[in-house]
Amino acid sequence: VNLEVAVPAGLCLSGDRQRLQQAIFNLVGNALDALEGAGELHVSARPASGAYPTDALVFGPAGSGQPQVEIEVRDNGHGIAADILPRIFDPFFTTKDVGYGLGLGLFIVFEIVEEHGGSIAVKSSPGQGTTFLIRLPAQEPAP
Repeated sequence: VNLEVAVPAGLCLSGDRQRLQQAIFNLVGNALDALEGAGELHVSARPASGAYPTDALVFGPAGSGQPQVEIEVRDNGHGIAADILPRIFDPFFTTKDVGYGLGLGLFIVFEIVEEHGGSIAVKSSPGQGTTFLIRLPAQEPAP
């Protein structure tokens, strides 16, 4: 798996560091599972600008009027079928075989994003990969 990480210096958000790391870890773990040992995984962050892409399914309030940071986790794995996308954040929902997932990873991601006053969007195409976009309130960097 080729991993690319792009986070600009000075980009800040406030929140529980461990919980936010857990959310990103869960998304990266799912992406690695979808890649099945080979592919591309991109993790990036940037100041959010404009609306979410029109082809993304958005969960949570899409905008707060204040500056936000957008975190992207994108893979070119097997993707998620359109009929499944609306359910991916449901507790105990999984497409993994018995014994390989409890269906709590994405539920926890959504819970953490919601706790931090953010939103999350997902876009996916079977055979082409999945992109998760998390938007969280930005914080001014310390002087």
